[in-house]
Amino acid sequence: ELDQRQGQDQGDKVSFSPQMFPFFDQGWAVTIHKSQGTTVDKSFLLASHEMNQNLTYVAMTRHREDVHVYGSTLDFWRPEKVPEILAKSGEKLGAADYLDSHSLSLLMKEEDRFLNKLFTRLSDELQAMGAVSKRAFEAAADHFLGRVSERERILLKPEIVREEVRAQEILQKASTPPHTEKKPEEESISGSQNNVTQQTNKINTLQEVYEDWKHPAFNSADFYKRVFTEGLKSHGEAASIQYWQSKREPYMKVFKQKIEKVDHELQSPLLSYMSDEARVLARKAAFEDPDKALKFLSHLQEIKKTEQHALLAAEQAQAKAFQEKALAIKLEEEKEQARQEGFKKASSHYFRFRDLSRELEKRDDSDLEKERHALGKSLYKNKEFFEHLEKMDPEMSKLIKQASQENHLQKVKEMDRGGFSL
Repeated sequence: ELDQRQGQDQGDKVSFSPQMFPFFDQGWAVTIHKSQGTTVDKSFLLASHEMNQNLTYVAMTRHREDVHVYGSTLDFWRPEKVPEILAKSGEKLGAADYLDSHSLSLLMKEEDRFLNKLFTRLSDELQAMGAVSKRAFEAAADHFLGRVSERERILLKPEIVREEVRAQEILQKASTPPHTEKKPEEESISGSQNNVTQQTNKINTLQEVYEDWKHPAFNSADFYKRVFTEGLKSHGEAASIQYWQSKREPYMKVFKQKIEKVDHELQSPLLSYMSDEARVLARKAAFEDPDKALKFLSHLQEIKKTEQHALLAAEQAQAKAFQEKALAIKLEEEKEQARQEGFKKASSHYFRFRDLSRELEKRDDSDLEKERHALGKSLYKNKEFFEHLEKMDPEMSKLIKQASQENHLQKVKEMDRGGFSL
């Protein structure tokens, strides 16, 4: 029978003679590297915080029947740390390994409430600004271009609108005096301008002069119109017509330049959203008042620029916030890694301090005492590890605290005697 005695701290202990049990083979403690290629019936694994997933796999696949894993509370200070530490990667990580698009998207969705509120508020402001500017633009465009509103346009088919425009052109042609040849107004302003130039180059009668005055190019030529009227009384019809023929050309040239500028503005990328129908109406309105049309098109481009700048600012703010968040995550991970490294280093110092304390109990050695004092001072400064050690090993924590304060107490004693000893 086996002799059994009750232990105080470690539970039951069994002692026996191996020679009396032929089926019992002695087991030997080996390192994980040494155990590679070895297979046993049962294995007992002492886990450490220095292990990674590669070493864990080797250590836990050496058995045929069963494996028991043991761990110290110094290495695994919480139960959930066991799988976390044993499953960590053994590869060297670069900066890109700490962050990936998937993890960042999860963090942005789950944790970043501040950014969500910021972007939501900015989105609402942009949407409100866009809605107001859009309604203002639609109202101004409807009034300026003489078109129906979007709500009324739904009730009208495009064929009806085109037919109405064509009917107006026919009626306008029918109302033209028989002796004046005019072509129907085309959708292109350049075509309309050529028609006006051709017919006004052949001014021979007073009726043609008065018809010429109706052209929008001469809306600001009131001074020359008055001179023509006075000259008609004193110089006659032929001289007055010749006078008007000489003064009208600069006005027509400026008008043509403005119409060309309207066509150029309509080709701007900022107005690419305008439909073909809107462009036709804009050209028609420009023929009646090019200055007003240019001002209106400039206003539309400014609205579009404002919207694009606001969108760009929002994208830049989002990108900046994303970079700051990524940097904060990286710094937090580096801080956590440094904390773990400090904990690991403190754990190694603790075991060395314990061994030195046991050695100094057997013999006095000043070098070992200095090393022990330095280790105690270092361990006492690591508040996180020392608080953990006070719970796990109270006696050793007292020795560490005492060793860290020995130099301070020695200085106090020397000052009580009147100074330091040299």
